[in-house]
Amino acid sequence: METYARDKLQRKGLDLIAANDVGRAGQGFECDDNALSVFWRDGRHDIAHGPKSRVARDLLALVAERLEAK
Repeated sequence: METYARDKLQRKGLDLIAANDVGRAGQGFECDDNALSVFWRDGRHDIAHGPKSRVARDLLALVAERLEAK
């Protein structure tokens, strides 16, 4: 997953990309929970498995943090 996400990050010229392992039981589509790995050029942050509402808040907080660091 990391190799694919980093390749897509570079190919598309993105600032960051969030990836989830939808093949993992109990997260992704048709589930109430999820987990994410967020990648940027020289970093990574994992958002722990939990309710999608918390994962979304954590993702937004990380995006805001990365924007401030820019």
